[in-house]
Amino acid sequence: MNTRSKLILTLNGLLLAGLISISGQATAGIGHNWQWVNPQPQAQGLEDYSVVDSNIIYAVGVGGSVLRSDDGGLGWRILPTGNLAWLLGVDFTDELTGTMVGEEDLAGIILRTTDGGQSWQDQVTSPLPWLESVDFIDSDTGVIVGWSGAIYWTTDGGATWTPQDSGTTERLYSVHLFDATNAVVVGGGGVVCRTSNAGATWYHPPSNTTDRLEAVDFGDALHGAAVGRNGAAIFTTNGGETWSPSVSGTSNWLMDLTFRDADTAVAVGVLGAFIFSTNGGIDWSPLVPPDTGSWNAVDFTSGGGILATGDPGSLWQSDNTWSTWVNAQTGSTNWLQGISNATSEIAVVVGYGGALLRTDDAGLNWTEIDAGCDTTLRGVDFADAETGMAVGQDGFILRTDDSGLTWSPLTTGSTRDLWDVACIDADHAVAVGEGRSILHTADGGTTWQEVGENHQYDYGQAVYFVDDLSGWFCTFYGFVFHTDDGGLTWESQHSSFLDLQDIHFTDLLNGISVGGVDGNATLLTEDGGLNWSWQSNPEGAYLNGVMFSDPLTGIAVGTGIFRTVDGAATWQRDFSYSVRLFDVCLMGSGVALAVGRGGTILRAGSDDPTSVFDGTPRAKVAMRAYPNPFNPRITVAFSLSRQEKVQITIFELTGRKVRTLVARIFTAGDHSVEWNGRDDAGRTLASGGYLVRLGTDLESRTQKIMLIK
Repeated sequence: MNTRSKLILTLNGLLLAGLISISGQATAGIGHNWQWVNPQPQAQGLEDYSVVDSNIIYAVGVGGSVLRSDDGGLGWRILPTGNLAWLLGVDFTDELTGTMVGEEDLAGIILRTTDGGQSWQDQVTSPLPWLESVDFIDSDTGVIVGWSGAIYWTTDGGATWTPQDSGTTERLYSVHLFDATNAVVVGGGGVVCRTSNAGATWYHPPSNTTDRLEAVDFGDALHGAAVGRNGAAIFTTNGGETWSPSVSGTSNWLMDLTFRDADTAVAVGVLGAFIFSTNGGIDWSPLVPPDTGSWNAVDFTSGGGILATGDPGSLWQSDNTWSTWVNAQTGSTNWLQGISNATSEIAVVVGYGGALLRTDDAGLNWTEIDAGCDTTLRGVDFADAETGMAVGQDGFILRTDDSGLTWSPLTTGSTRDLWDVACIDADHAVAVGEGRSILHTADGGTTWQEVGENHQYDYGQAVYFVDDLSGWFCTFYGFVFHTDDGGLTWESQHSSFLDLQDIHFTDLLNGISVGGVDGNATLLTEDGGLNWSWQSNPEGAYLNGVMFSDPLTGIAVGTGIFRTVDGAATWQRDFSYSVRLFDVCLMGSGVALAVGRGGTILRAGSDDPTSVFDGTPRAKVAMRAYPNPFNPRITVAFSLSRQEKVQITIFELTGRKVRTLVARIFTAGDHSVEWNGRDDAGRTLASGGYLVRLGTDLESRTQKIMLIK
């Protein structure tokens, strides 16, 4: 039995029932299918288009992405595929019938639909190399090309794919099928393959370039062009029998090419490369792109406009004069680094370029908030339903007092990059970052004190508090530090060379820290960080964020989304998408949110915010036990925001209950009780560590205390 599970069972339920310090959060009831809520329709890179008619267009790409537009590219919806394949090529012969190819687990994949992408049939019957491109002339006859000179031909809609001898071992990246017998293929090393007998034989016309050719297309049976690495461009006027070089006017890698007619062509590539030709690819001129980013794919609409897509999943479309552009992808695409919830419905996300997004309906809809800066923000946390802070580059800190609607900058006196913040209450907060910098405030951020040690290379990556005194932070170089005085002083609990990215505790005993590199490690503790055990991450994943609702149940995100119900002994991958995620937030019963690259916000759970538990972590109850250490008496002071039934209990560090101090209803306001160091039978207890737990119907607080004689 796993040690962690054994501890939970040994405590006979006491740890779960009595020591959990965070409530109002749970993974129970959270669905396993995550939906895109920002940007729309999604943020994974797209690799190819297939234009069926003036209305129907398909696009495919990373992470099994398949999109369909029914209005000529103005609106798009995600189609199910059930896999995370890298889809590189797609071709539809009518609204319903299409084939797409790509790579999954370093092997080729062929998927075919006959119902408009609602379901897909895997046509791979034996291992295939990585596949790059597909072209059909009708529902039956098509060609697929890929690595190691792979060419496959079908005349029965892909029921069978016949391998052909291409005469080359170069990787083949693009194919154009003229008719049932003629095709042209291009690939690595400038290779051109041509057949005029349905692939029975392939010959290799000189291309006059040694640069890798990424794409080939024709405007009619005679006029075509190919483009590729280093801005390479060649053209033909005789159906690909001979090729001549042309000047593209760019040295950037050209990724795709499309013809509107025999004369008009457009090619796109990395670093904003966007060129056009009006004489069949003989001459090229620059075209002002709608965005300065890199481009993966381009095609023409049936009306002569341009479709162009780049990272992260942009969906640009022009009018037929190419002068007006509209992006069908909506929402922020800045990388998002951190998320925190103020209530079960209100959450704030922060990221690059001063990105600050807010939801008030449990993540269904998001509003961009003006942060008043373009500074990269990396961490955010709320102390209660109104008060929160966000931190970022160059010691930058913002504060909100209205649940994230407006933010004001604070003066820290630091120029070090800050990576995370923990808001203990409306006055007290701790921020960590570059050089193991630790900033502490006790006056709501008006003044900040540097309490960290100086380390030239290390970074404080994440910080977390379970109550107003006990907190932990982890570092890039694999250190874990602990405080039991609200962040004024810190001691090292663990050192390694692990790249630790996030840390989370459910109570004073049970914690987890996740990261990557050197085994993609997860660290676990059951004794408040005195000892840490190591285990490999699920599926070798790199994990950037983690959150638990109790010592057994949690969700971790990074190069995937994983959940555990046995204290990280085992993990289950949730089907999500192929996008790097940096943080996760459990909003309340039934809702979880994850954020990451390209403005990604994924949501799992109910779409009815009224069904979500209305509770705020660390919002309704405050508790502090003092003096600590104590002898012979200690005062447990607490504050309630409303009338509550309160139970205050003393536990040994093993989890055994020794004393119930009080169990009754208290009015809203400040209260206190005393403990004299005796158990329920009146016996004097030994010196040592104990846990005092205050619990209500909705949440709890736990603090470690020391009895010294």
